[in-house]
Amino acid sequence: MVVIALVVAAVATIFIQRDNNSSASASGPASSAATATAPDASGTSSAVKAPVPAGCMKQPQPIIPVKYSIDHMNVSAKVLSRGVDSTGAAGAPPRDDPSSMAWFNQGPKVGSNKGNVVLTSHTFHIGEALGNKLYSKDDGLKPGDIIRLSDKSGNTVCYRYSHNTKVWVKDYDPNSTILYNDNGPAQAVIVVCWDYVKGKGHESRILFYADPVA
Repeated sequence: MVVIALVVAAVATIFIQRDNNSSASASGPASSAATATAPDASGTSSAVKAPVPAGCMKQPQPIIPVKYSIDHMNVSAKVLSRGVDSTGAAGAPPRDDPSSMAWFNQGPKVGSNKGNVVLTSHTFHIGEALGNKLYSKDDGLKPGDIIRLSDKSGNTVCYRYSHNTKVWVKDYDPNSTILYNDNGPAQAVIVVCWDYVKGKGHESRILFYADPVA
C-alpha cells in the first residue's frame, strides 16, 4: 500500500479474541456492543453458480495467499500473512503499503470449504489506498467482480464479490459472526476502515463479502 509524510493511514484492524473452541470474535476500538449478525449466504449457495472463470481452480484446495488481483478494477498486489499484532489487533499490511492485503492466519485459509477468510487493507482519509478504491462509487467493487488469490506456486482460488455492509464501531457486537466465523458458509471478507472523523479516527468498517466461484 508508498506513503509520503503528509498521508495519514487508517489500518483496517479490529481487535480479536478467540475462545477455547477456536471460534473468533471481534470488536472495534473501545466500542459499545450492539447486536450484529452475519449476512445470510444461503441464497448464494442454493443458486446455480456461473462457470468457473479461466485461471481459477475448479476444485479449490486451501492455500497460503501471496498475491491478489481484482479483474474489473485492474488492481494487483501482495497478500501478507498476519496474526494478532502487539496491540491485540488483527494484523494488517505496513502503513507504507497502500495496495496490499493481509490475510488473517488465525482463521480459515483461502480455499477452505467453510468459514470466513478474513482479509484486511488500508484506507487513507488523505490520499488513496486499496480501501478507498474498493468503496469508490464509480470504480469500486461491483457485484460479480472476481477476486483472485494466488499462492507462491500460482494456484489461484477465486471469489465472486456479492455485497458489502457497514458496521459502526460503536455498535459492533463482539459475539457476532459478521466478520470472524470459522464454521459458517465459505466466503471471503475484506475489511477496511471508513467514516473518518478528525481527532477520533475512523468510526466504521466496510465489510466486502465474496463467495467461492467453485
